[in-house]
Amino acid sequence: MNKIKKILTVVLVFITCLISLASVVKNTYASNIENNVSSSYSYSNAVVEDNGVSYTLYYTNENKKEAAISYNSGGENTVINVPEAFTSVNATGGTLTTIITAIYESGFANCTATKINLPNTIKQIGKQAFLSCTNLVTFAIPYQVKVIDVATFMNCTALTDISYMNENGDSTKINNTITAINENAFTGCRRLSSFTMPNTLTYIGRSAFKGCVYLTRVILPSASSELEVDDYAFANCNLMIMAYVPNNIKRFGEYVFNGNVRLTIYLSRSTNPSTKDGYTSAWNKTYVSTGSNSYIPYKLNYGRVDLTPTNNFIYSIATKPIMDNFEVYTLDANKDNSEYAVLVSYLGSMDSSEDEVNDGVLTIPEYVVDFEGNKYPVKVIEEGCFSATATNKTGTDLKKVSLPEQLVKIGRKAFFETVNLADIDFSRCTQLKEISTDAFKTNTKGNFALTSLNFPASLEIIDGWAFENLKAVKSITFNADSNGVYHLKAIGNSAFNNVGYNCKGTFNLVLPPSLDDEFYNRNIYNRTADQNAYGFYCGKAIERSAFSNCKAIKSITLNESQSDVTSISIGCSAFYKCDSIVTVNLNSNKFYRIYANAFYDDWSIKQIYINTTYLEQKGEENAWGKNIYNSGSSSVFGNNSYATVYLSGYYPKSSTNNEPPYYTWDSEIAGANYSENSFTTTSLRRATLPVYTNVGKTVNGKTGMERVKTYSNQYDYLEYSDHIVITNAIEKLQRAVINIPATINDLPVTEIGPSAFGGYRYVNYILYDENTKLKKIGDYAFFCRWDDYNDSSFNRSIYCFMPATSTTYKTDRACIIPETITSIGEYAFMNNYFNSVSIPSTTTYIGTNAFNSNAKRNLNNGIMSTLSSISVNGNSAYFASDGDNLYSKNYDFLFYHAKGAANKDVVLNANTKTIGFEAFNGSDITSVTINSSLQTINSYAFNRNPKLTSVKGDLSGLKYINYAYAENTTSTGLGQKPYNGKFDTALYSYGAFENCSALTSINLKSATSLVGIGNRAFVGCSNLNDYTGGNQIEVYTYDGTTLVLKETISNGVLDLRCDNGGSESTGNLVSIGVSAFAQNFKIRNIILPNSIKTIGDEAFLTNNLGTIYCEWKTGSNTAGTGSIGSKAFNYNSNSVHTLVYFVNSRTDVDSTNNNINYWTYYINDDKTVDRNKIVTFGTNGDVAKAYICLLYTSDAADD
Repeated sequence: MNKIKKILTVVLVFITCLISLASVVKNTYASNIENNVSSSYSYSNAVVEDNGVSYTLYYTNENKKEAAISYNSGGENTVINVPEAFTSVNATGGTLTTIITAIYESGFANCTATKINLPNTIKQIGKQAFLSCTNLVTFAIPYQVKVIDVATFMNCTALTDISYMNENGDSTKINNTITAINENAFTGCRRLSSFTMPNTLTYIGRSAFKGCVYLTRVILPSASSELEVDDYAFANCNLMIMAYVPNNIKRFGEYVFNGNVRLTIYLSRSTNPSTKDGYTSAWNKTYVSTGSNSYIPYKLNYGRVDLTPTNNFIYSIATKPIMDNFEVYTLDANKDNSEYAVLVSYLGSMDSSEDEVNDGVLTIPEYVVDFEGNKYPVKVIEEGCFSATATNKTGTDLKKVSLPEQLVKIGRKAFFETVNLADIDFSRCTQLKEISTDAFKTNTKGNFALTSLNFPASLEIIDGWAFENLKAVKSITFNADSNGVYHLKAIGNSAFNNVGYNCKGTFNLVLPPSLDDEFYNRNIYNRTADQNAYGFYCGKAIERSAFSNCKAIKSITLNESQSDVTSISIGCSAFYKCDSIVTVNLNSNKFYRIYANAFYDDWSIKQIYINTTYLEQKGEENAWGKNIYNSGSSSVFGNNSYATVYLSGYYPKSSTNNEPPYYTWDSEIAGANYSENSFTTTSLRRATLPVYTNVGKTVNGKTGMERVKTYSNQYDYLEYSDHIVITNAIEKLQRAVINIPATINDLPVTEIGPSAFGGYRYVNYILYDENTKLKKIGDYAFFCRWDDYNDSSFNRSIYCFMPATSTTYKTDRACIIPETITSIGEYAFMNNYFNSVSIPSTTTYIGTNAFNSNAKRNLNNGIMSTLSSISVNGNSAYFASDGDNLYSKNYDFLFYHAKGAANKDVVLNANTKTIGFEAFNGSDITSVTINSSLQTINSYAFNRNPKLTSVKGDLSGLKYINYAYAENTTSTGLGQKPYNGKFDTALYSYGAFENCSALTSINLKSATSLVGIGNRAFVGCSNLNDYTGGNQIEVYTYDGTTLVLKETISNGVLDLRCDNGGSESTGNLVSIGVSAFAQNFKIRNIILPNSIKTIGDEAFLTNNLGTIYCEWKTGSNTAGTGSIGSKAFNYNSNSVHTLVYFVNSRTDVDSTNNNINYWTYYINDDKTVDRNKIVTFGTNGDVAKAYICLLYTSDAADD
């Protein structure tokens, strides 16, 4: 049976070969080097047995001293040891010894043995000798074999490794006898992952390694004889980085590497594909095509590629400059042109069986030694050399690497995905200059083993993504040489992205003073638009995202630059989300530019010091907008509103107010929620910006940051010649009592600086000396930022601001402003926990929302109002109070309402003209009564009042409801005038009654002076249904003969004619803002006046809308020159509503458009108009004409 199977297999293979050969045009070069075992061993044969295994011997001649052997049976699924010789008795009774010198053709085909050990006496292995031995795992080829013949190991699907025997029969990876590997020799050996080409090889046959999908690397030998590689030799393997084409190639067939889509070919520099015999100019396409029009990349290598005889390093020999991407004069570490080694790949594993490793510890040798004993210093680790890939897991087992002394360059992805690497030993490196892109990068899951990075002094560039995702790193150290000189010039794009991500504030990052923007400009070949040779962004000393998400960094220091530095810039998002950083000290005298989001953070940065000397020298008038700038709506220090920015020497000014243009430098991201109390969504808040202080002057012998000191381990202060300013509190002073002395260093403490105690400080009690010298409390000085507005513990709020002599400060919860204070900044005490506020008569300025939101929300009870009273002591020239509300002196401006006041039905003072920004925001009042003096309601005045049910009183004087173009005025001393145009929009343009979900009535019809209703003015007032004060509208229909009362409506009618209902329209309303009445679900009908010029997008975005009566005529967009916004009346695609246009004469009816709905006012018998009655005609223009003609004799006459 075995013989029958063997014969069938041979026949099948023979037919396959014939078909294959027939399909290919025979070339003029040599094909397979024949073995011809069957003709050499054809004298006679005999069946023999050894250890239960049956063989057939094929003799060469009658003396039977040599024989080829073929397997018959036995030894299934075991190890077969083929004997070196067989002894038999001849016809004369003598002993005959037959030496086994060959494997017969198809000799072991289909054998099921797991291993076949051949004797070293074997000289020839015949065709198909081990065909389809599917259990065969490893194989050693005897020393004297010169040809691996046709289909010798074809379809040995379990075969993983081929080795060679030396003269003594020992296993080795080196072979100097084999000259040919014939057609299909290893075809279909799927698991073959390791194969070292013999050094004497001259021919590799067609499809010799086709389909060896585990084969990732191939080194073609650099022997003195010429080498031919036939068609498809390595087709459909999984080769990636290790196909080397030396300069001894005689011929390269077509599609040699077809289907190896991840392959990079290394070419000898002396190999010229366009001129060498057997090459064409279409090298990739004709000879190494992947078969899908994507061609294999190749690299010109420095010299020959070789495998070290004593270990698993693959290396090339080079004499050219090491840094391909850089000019010789800066980075050439090989100026004498001596030969050195470039480690190209590594074939070993990380276990202790290998000479160069020990339990995952890899020590890269100082030299590699070739077969002749020549030594070459290791200066380059080439791309991907030790990387862990899908088919090569070497790198995943690497735990430590010790680098050689003369190493100059670590190539791209050299240690990529070495996720268990715990130690990179640079201690021997004295010449290392470049760590290339992705060199030690791991995937997003990261490396959690490596905890420190300590770089050698010689290093000049760390390129993009070099150490990305090393998430357990707790320290990064850059070193100087023995002379104290640093050499690192550039840190690339995302070089340390996510490094130390899992560590919080573990080290201080000290950047080397050698960093230089001009490094790339001087050294990159073929620069294009700020990109380096790999196509990555460059041109800045610290590139974009260089340290982004490095949570382990707790401070950054960049000291004065070395003399050879041109300038230093910090790229976009360079320190993005490094949310453990507290201090940033940019003290370089060459500091030039910061890009957008460079320090965008999570509220952690407290101090930022910037040396602006270089800006001054360069004469950068617009440095704030040009050099330290935003991109679109991004910011430099976004989300660090509690930082103080100290500027030395040069203090660029904006063109408008002689201050740094905050918005240009530090605007928040577009679309963000700028609310600080979770009750508002204003467009921009001062809280989103750091505070800037010039420390450039020398004061009391101290300059710059030397003037910033810490008091009692509680807060920093800035020393001036005649006073002290408190600038910044220590982060998170848990349950702290802050004492503010009258003097520090014998200088009076006159100011609490902007944001000094703002943010997540956990400061609960502020006590000031009874002899205090305080004059000013800055913007956001005691502002409390809540991260959880459902929290009712008030742990982060200030309970009191009182004299230190008070003995009841923990229970009084009082804010008593001392009589020395003249100015209280914007949001100064916002979001705290006071019961009462007392303002002295000496105070001349109170900023916007200075005491706003001294209340909390909780999940069950909504608003928790705490501030019950606000008083003005003495005879103030600027302010007045009725106990519940803070007004301007003459009560014309209502500045702020005490949200915990007992009276929930508020009646405004008769003189009040303006309700200020957020005056009642977040309150729990139930009603407000206004008077005819009121003209303006500013943005968010009643925003999110969940219990407000009605707005009552006389609205006849009201002109503006958060209208952007209002004639907005401020009152002396009140902080309602913003510092830039963006904030101006926030003050006047949004949400006066936004989300007042309990509001049911406001008589807008009676607001006869109303000019503008701003954006989102009533958005979310879902229960508001009375807009007319109960006024009724009668709706009639007319069919051409009969006038019929259809309905009488009042609730749900939004009548914006805003007049007294006379016979003529007297309203002034010109504008309705974006989403002004969106989500007012009780609106059924709308009447729009002829005065309207603009209606904003989604102004009436509600799902129950019925009829809209427009006082303008069909064919005109609006009465004026404005427009109706997109989806102004639509809730969704299924909304059903009707637009009805006004007619007053026959000519108003468009007879050509029968889809237009018409209406007019009811006309009494005396021809007077009743504007509380409406007559509708549907789309019938003729009926409309008939009604007009019936009542207007002029029209009838025309008819």
